[in-house]
Amino acid sequence: MSGSKSAEDVFVEIVFDVVKEVFYLLWGILSFIVSFTVKALKKSPEEKMRQTNSTAQWGQKTNQVACPQCGALIESGASRCYACGSRF
Repeated sequence: MSGSKSAEDVFVEIVFDVVKEVFYLLWGILSFIVSFTVKALKKSPEEKMRQTNSTAQWGQKTNQVACPQCGALIESGASRCYACGSRF
């Protein structure tokens, strides 16, 4: 009987295989959810460039846009980003 497995050993192997497959399935579902969430949270360059009305330090309204490269707020008429140097 040294070559055959006991019923308990076979049961343990089956349970281990089922647990392993469930783990891989849950890992795949979690990976999908995370990648979908990350893609949904990323903003397009057009969305980053949209105009925002923000209040300046002394209460005046200023028109600013967000740089599509770095997201820094710059004046709407600027041709370059002061933070990263990219051109518009």
